[in-house]
Amino acid sequence: MADLSWISALTNQGGGGGSSGGVSDYDQLKNRPVTNIAGTGTVISALETGVYNIEGTWKLTPDDIERETLADDLFYVMNNGAESKLTWISAGQIKTYGVPVGGTAADITEGSIATTEEVVRNMVGVF
Repeated sequence: MADLSWISALTNQGGGGGSSGGVSDYDQLKNRPVTNIAGTGTVISALETGVYNIEGTWKLTPDDIERETLADDLFYVMNNGAESKLTWISAGQIKTYGVPVGGTAADITEGSIATTEEVVRNMVGVF
């Protein structure tokens, strides 16, 4: 039988659900895989490296234009001291952005990653 020692770790720490305590509000978890942010004008280059769900608007630098988000968009942010990189995953699209530390809107680089449907459509066409 498989080693299921992780189950006892959950029940011993009260994290397995039920009425044994624990946290029921996602934003109160200590080790959230995704950080939720709500508001307007969230500046990506000011965030720590991590994964975010932003409800409202965001911009890469303080002087950048504000962009709207959809409810379940994910923002993968890497700030390493030299540059800020962002991969924005939204329904049907994946976009990438970069800007050097201290950069302005004029320094932003933008790209996109093709989805499978886009690659097939460009290679084969539509029938």
